[in-house]
Amino acid sequence: MNTEESLALYARGRAAWNEWARGMIAEREALEAAGDWVAGSDRDIWNDATRDWHAAAKADFSEHEFVEAAHFKDFLFPGIAGFGGATFSGTAEFREATFSGYAGFIQTTFKGRTIFDATKFEKEANFNAMRGGASFSLAAVRFRIVPNFIEANFNEAPLSLKRARNYFKGDADLPARWRALKRLAVQEHDHEQELVFFKGELRSRRWAVDKVWHAAFWFGLAYQVLSDYGRSAMRPLLIWMVGIAGFGCVYLGQFPTLAVKPYWGIPWAVQSAWSDWTDDVRLSCVAGLDNPVWAALGLSWRKALPFFGLGSREKLNQIYACLYGVHDTAVTTAGPLPAGFIPKIPDLVSGLGLAQLVISAVLIFLVLLALRNQFRIR
Repeated sequence: MNTEESLALYARGRAAWNEWARGMIAEREALEAAGDWVAGSDRDIWNDATRDWHAAAKADFSEHEFVEAAHFKDFLFPGIAGFGGATFSGTAEFREATFSGYAGFIQTTFKGRTIFDATKFEKEANFNAMRGGASFSLAAVRFRIVPNFIEANFNEAPLSLKRARNYFKGDADLPARWRALKRLAVQEHDHEQELVFFKGELRSRRWAVDKVWHAAFWFGLAYQVLSDYGRSAMRPLLIWMVGIAGFGCVYLGQFPTLAVKPYWGIPWAVQSAWSDWTDDVRLSCVAGLDNPVWAALGLSWRKALPFFGLGSREKLNQIYACLYGVHDTAVTTAGPLPAGFIPKIPDLVSGLGLAQLVISAVLIFLVLLALRNQFRIR
């Protein structure tokens, strides 16, 4: 329909409009059943039947000025809905309306109160460069495709802006759309949605802007896996704790097997890690009187807290001596360590310690960042 036909049908009220819309949907279903329907966007070249249907199902209000309040509550738009360049001088109500096709509000001006509560957008919704002069409510709105609010301007923050349902890879325009939504959430002081839109922006950059050979691609992927883009404190905390146990096992794995002696108290989990151990196995320190299992966990714990000096340097040397011995071959497990001893530190352990230090620093930072985001600390 052209603008005059659309306005004439709108003037007849919601019942008449929806009766026409349901008839158009039934006609489309008949075309699909007959195999005459060519799916595509409004930019595609359709066959004659599809082109005729789109022309008939289009609601065109482009450039029209609604001087009085516009009531589109519960309206069903079966095809393209064009409101580009239109002006709503009074209230514009689209509450619980359904847009089955493309909804275009490019450069639309909303001077009065605007309501899109519980509105459904089944296809693309384009609000590019629109202007909102009063309250603009998007409570419980549902977008199936990320909406376009690029260059949209609001005198008042939009209310209850919700996120789009789906993410689409490979579209270079999507990051800008998510960025525009994030700006609106900041304007609304909706911190939770701000984080959601920030997540959408970073995810949409992958493949479209950040390619696999870019460092940003891998940093973004790691940020997602480790902390859900700064939204989860529990995820990096659990990874950090598992890392302490894992690195502890690796440190213990460098323990010389010649120091193994019988003992009933060794934990079953440690015994099962070594195929040649039995139920009566005990690890004795290479040098010193500590327990090498706890020494390995203690070493991992120290490396996992890079910003805290846990214990003295002497205690750290005792841990190394217990696990790997000292350079003085006369020292054994028969007595305490002498003063001034120099522990042996395998190169692999030294390198792993540095790696754990860096990894732990990153994970602790992500935990703190998530807590900051959770409690809105500025």
